Amino acid sequence: MIKFFNYLIYSNIFISLCACALYFLFELKGNYNFTISSVLLVFTGTYIGYHLLRYIPYKKGLFVENEFITFYETYPVSNSISFLLALITLTLTALDLSLHNFLILGICFLLVLSYEKVLFSKFDFRSVPYLKSFFISLVWTLVATCLNGLPEIIDFLDCYIFILLLCIPFDLKDLESDKAQGIRTLPTILKEKTPYIISALFILYSIYFYHLTSERFFIFAPFLFSIFIFLKERRPFLFYLGLDGIIIIRLLFYLNQN
Repeated sequence: MIKFFNYLIYSNIFISLCACALYFLFELKGNYNFTISSVLLVFTGTYIGYHLLRYIPYKKGLFVENEFITFYETYPVSNSISFLLALITLTLTALDLSLHNFLILGICFLLVLSYEKVLFSKFDFRSVPYLKSFFISLVWTLVATCLNGLPEIIDFLDCYIFILLLCIPFDLKDLESDKAQGIRTLPTILKEKTPYIISALFILYSIYFYHLTSERFFIFAPFLFSIFIFLKERRPFLFYLGLDGIIIIRLLFYLNQN
């Protein structure tokens, strides 16, 4: 079972499902008209984007987490086939893009390629001090809330803060590797206080947005968030599944409530 979940994580399938869940959630909240093809677009775009950010640096000999290197070396055939299928699906679904869709996805694609040394050989946004989580959150928020129109400001902020608070614990997990590469993130400053400060911020975020939206998710979210943060050392795969899975849990709460 652990092997199965590890495959979901390191194949980028799970993170792509989470991106779809976030998109689905905010499309429902914004009362947008969207299609299955747009969900496929988000899934395949996320899947391809994350692989590009890992596979290209891996082939260039740049830093990539050992778990992902192991994945690429263990499953070269299935990875190549799934990437090709995702690319074909992305191309077919992109044929129905409106100009607005195309602009948003184009901006996000350029941002993604600029995150690592993929688009530029001597520059990447990941190395800009303290920008890492803020940058990732922006890309996710643009896709989730802006793909089919201009969102309400409160929905944009809700999505951005939600993803930002989920991203920062991953900076804590990457603290040693980031230090080795000279990358400074918020946990570089906060250090061992990071889980406690982020948990407190998540409580404040939940209280504020529960007051605004009455989503029952926010009653339980701080508890779930804190549990998954402190699994970082004991159960790494649950840390991944739990923190990213909070997005899916929020969608399920929303569907149940509405």
